[in-house]
Amino acid sequence: MGILRPALLIFCFVLFCAAEDDLSTNENGDFLRYDQRCDSSASDSKVVKGELCNRDCGRKQEALICHFKFTAEYYSAMGPKCGGCPSNKTECFEPECVVADGFPRGVLSVNRKIPGPSIEVCEGDTIVVDVENFMSGTGLTIHWHGVRQRGTQYMDGVPFLTQCPVGHHSSFRYTFKPDHTGTYFWHSHEGFQKMDGIVGPLIVRGATDRRRHLYDFDLSEHVVVLQDWKAQFFAEYMPGTRSLIKSAEIPDSLLINGRGGRLDPSNHTLLRDMPLAEFEVEAGNKYRFRLINAGCLVCPLRLTIEGHSLQVIAADSHDIEPVQVDSIVIMPGERYDFVLHANAAERIYWMNVIALGPCEGQNILHNGILRYKNADRNAYASNDKYPLSSLPEGRVLNVMNADCKGSGHICVDQLALSEPTPEIRAILQENNVQRLNLVFDMQTFESADVFGTGRPFKFFVEDEELAGSHMNNVSLMMPPAPPLSQPNVLRDLCSSGSEKCCWNRANGHEVQDYRHCINIYSVPLGKVVEMTISDSYANDPAEDESHPIHLHGYSFLVMKVGSDTEKAEGKFLKSASTSIVPAMKDTIMVPSKGFVQLRFRADNSGYWLVHCHVLPHSEAGMSAILKPGATRRPMGIVELIGGPRFAAHLQEWRESRRLVLAIVAIALLLDNMLLTTVVPIIPEFLYEIRHPNESRMTTTATPFAVTTPAAPVTDLEDTNWLRGLNATTTISPAEEKKLQRHKDLIEETVAVGVMFASKAFVQLLANPIVGPLTHKIGYSLPMFTGFIIMFLSTIIFAFGRSYTVLFIARALQGIGSSCSSVSGMGMLAERYPEDKERGNAMGIALGGLALGVLIGPPFGGVMYEFVGKTAPFLILSALALGDGMLQLLVLQPKVVRQEAEPPSMKALVSDPYIIVAAGAITFANMGIAMLEPSLPIWMMDTMGADRWQQGVTFLPASISYLIGTNIFGPLGHRMGRWLASMIGLIVIGLCLMMIPLATNMKHLIIPNAGLGFAIGMVDSSMMPELGYLVDIRHTAVYGSVYAIGDVAFCLGFAVGPALSGTLVNSIGFEWMLFGIACLNFLYAPLLFILKSPPSREEKASLVTGDKSSVRYVTYQNEEEDE
Repeated sequence: MGILRPALLIFCFVLFCAAEDDLSTNENGDFLRYDQRCDSSASDSKVVKGELCNRDCGRKQEALICHFKFTAEYYSAMGPKCGGCPSNKTECFEPECVVADGFPRGVLSVNRKIPGPSIEVCEGDTIVVDVENFMSGTGLTIHWHGVRQRGTQYMDGVPFLTQCPVGHHSSFRYTFKPDHTGTYFWHSHEGFQKMDGIVGPLIVRGATDRRRHLYDFDLSEHVVVLQDWKAQFFAEYMPGTRSLIKSAEIPDSLLINGRGGRLDPSNHTLLRDMPLAEFEVEAGNKYRFRLINAGCLVCPLRLTIEGHSLQVIAADSHDIEPVQVDSIVIMPGERYDFVLHANAAERIYWMNVIALGPCEGQNILHNGILRYKNADRNAYASNDKYPLSSLPEGRVLNVMNADCKGSGHICVDQLALSEPTPEIRAILQENNVQRLNLVFDMQTFESADVFGTGRPFKFFVEDEELAGSHMNNVSLMMPPAPPLSQPNVLRDLCSSGSEKCCWNRANGHEVQDYRHCINIYSVPLGKVVEMTISDSYANDPAEDESHPIHLHGYSFLVMKVGSDTEKAEGKFLKSASTSIVPAMKDTIMVPSKGFVQLRFRADNSGYWLVHCHVLPHSEAGMSAILKPGATRRPMGIVELIGGPRFAAHLQEWRESRRLVLAIVAIALLLDNMLLTTVVPIIPEFLYEIRHPNESRMTTTATPFAVTTPAAPVTDLEDTNWLRGLNATTTISPAEEKKLQRHKDLIEETVAVGVMFASKAFVQLLANPIVGPLTHKIGYSLPMFTGFIIMFLSTIIFAFGRSYTVLFIARALQGIGSSCSSVSGMGMLAERYPEDKERGNAMGIALGGLALGVLIGPPFGGVMYEFVGKTAPFLILSALALGDGMLQLLVLQPKVVRQEAEPPSMKALVSDPYIIVAAGAITFANMGIAMLEPSLPIWMMDTMGADRWQQGVTFLPASISYLIGTNIFGPLGHRMGRWLASMIGLIVIGLCLMMIPLATNMKHLIIPNAGLGFAIGMVDSSMMPELGYLVDIRHTAVYGSVYAIGDVAFCLGFAVGPALSGTLVNSIGFEWMLFGIACLNFLYAPLLFILKSPPSREEKASLVTGDKSSVRYVTYQNEEEDE
């Protein structure tokens, strides 16, 4: 007890440190430094104040933990701190003076700045932001716009989706590491707070910049933050009153880096002479500017710099092939980086920003100053000291309404991604994609729709009408609690019959009428998603209103930006088979009544918002929730003990496809080690327990005479028969013993063959059950069940001492193998939806199988020879236990429903292409299956082979199988999997015919090696081919097809061992192998039909805007899969 109590105290202390609130304070209520808490993970990197992280990232830098402190509070523009501004221009630049557009109003600020503090870090730095909410009566969350939050989904900052809002006078710590360099920004995602001032830039610079040769300087002073601004708190516009001069969607003024000017609406003159944002350059240099539209309203902004062209080099933090333009149109949420060459006369030039779209003709504009370092402060390039109209636009990037044909302007889908990775190219080239169509619309209501209903209704006043918005007829409502941390909230809500649950009253997953509810679209994790977002707002044909759509958690390839004309003509789809990879973005402008087509791989699990970045629209419900794959569970005991950094790493591991591949490969390795470890052990062990007093080694004995009866006379003319009369043959007792042993071994072949076949027969019966079961409960739970059964089977093998007990252990293994192989292959097919990647992954997994086959026989033979029967199985059980712990930690076995409707087993079995592929697996493995029980006994009989030799004889086959699977995983995709399998079957037949010709162990090396290599060719080609056939001919749900594949595999290993003993007794070992070789030769030509298997016709149609025709392709709203 004296030892237990201190250990318990230490455990409780560690648990408390890991589980405490992320924000710790000292006795004075001040925030502790990040490294002052008991979180030991902070010691891995140096903790510094956030401002110090803005450093030179060009050379190799130590990764830092950058600690920022944000204090959000109600504040005032042109308040007491601004003194005599604007009369006294100096006071306009006082710290904590927020000038905005020069008119007093209440604002929301962070650290008393608008825009708020700039976060500028280097690649690899960890960002830690302690956020204090000093705004009474309101919650707060911060969204890091464009940061994908891989492994830190709970830091995305969406209230009631990824976190609970930070209550007033409360605090929260955001900790994350951006996974990509580029230009981002942060803003509040709670209510209307970002419209009132809670925004700021976030810049991540890299040690290596592929665009560095295009510019000389990348300075903090050249970050340009644009904002649209209202004269009052935005809450007054939502829903608003009829007396408002302007609607909620139209700005009163524009800000550049927090400085603006308001124009008199009657004569368009500047009401106040406010100091402007200035950007200094030195002649001859090239400067990287980072342009951010942190606005919230509907009007796109066009930026033009007088006398200078702009070389655009990045879009939404992703490098693009440089394009030269004169103006950039930018919507809220978008970012563009451009290089400005200071090659003009040393003067002062205007940076002109004007609002377009619905603001066109209202002269809503503002100007900044581009000042050359040595220019006279009055040396303006133009006569106007403040131009009250827009500058000539010239060549425009991101032109309104995708009007690029013959205009010389550039649309976003014409941009090219710079140096795309193979993973990105694979997204572009993927043919098997999941399609998701989102149609948004504005909608007007009658008073009876909104008032007197007894329940809340989202709307706002626009032109004296009651307006709302939706995606796919749903005005999104958030869950009552974040499902990311409380996974049961959706299931409980829907089971209670709440109308907040979209699928309670919907027809399937289709919503026909306008509703307020929680709208979630599930997509398979790892699948390439092709998302089409279209605008069906056609109530006012003259309305020129584009919409910026932002997707959290992802960047997407911009496949197509289409105008309303192209949509009317049905020109939705753009060919993906192009050598030019389109630009990647996270926010895209959907043209008025047009559409965009996007692609991304859904490899970042969680709950991610997709929404219009026009604040009145998103608040009125123009949003949806995307849910790829399984979501993160609340922290368990392992995460709590390991601390937050370990929890983050663990989450990354759980989402890693490679780690899932490793788990499947290990499971197959151990299963096949057990499968083949018994091969050199069981025949000899059974012989010894049935003949306990017989020695394996023969001894010399005294010869004795045996009288052999004469043969009957068949030819009376032949006198040679007299020589055989009463002939006497003399043999030794050892020879008689050898004859008896030969007879016993031949009989033993039948018993051993039946035992070996039992595993395959049971697996054969289990597969049709396990396959459809994975459709209902997912893959992880059957996978873990397979581990448990394998562990039990291994223990029984270790201590079993009779044929019956060992037979039960072998048969039990069949159930475990079925669970492991069917769910493992199905899991890989789901995680690797791209055909080439899937082939590579399955080649590696089958390499694990090969390694098990490789290690098993020599491992079993050597251990049995020198240690005993029990030891190899105990070692296997320990390894299996480790694999089970890994599954428990990473896969987190649980019930997970499949999103798509699975194909029926009948449909798959009746598909001739699937049957041909499965048959190839059967015939390829039947030969080696026949050799397993018969070859060791044949070697004992003809070569007098020892135990270790019986095990080692399979070594060449195992090594070559390992090589073959890894080579033909990728190579089969290139040359044609049908051809690889056809060649493999022919080589298998030739090698089987060579084996009986061997007279010693050396002669077996080449045929066994060729046999293993050829089987590897067939298995690594046909396993991914089964997944491919399901993709193109059925539905992309893989449990049943891999049950068929495993049935094919088991059929070979069931029929082979079961018949081998009988065939050896009846026709001999040699003719048995000749027969199976001929079967392989005959089957090989059938594989030609797999050269170009036909696909099922695609019937999914795109949405054209009619509300009554909304259809979703392979997607459904879901309750909760946790």
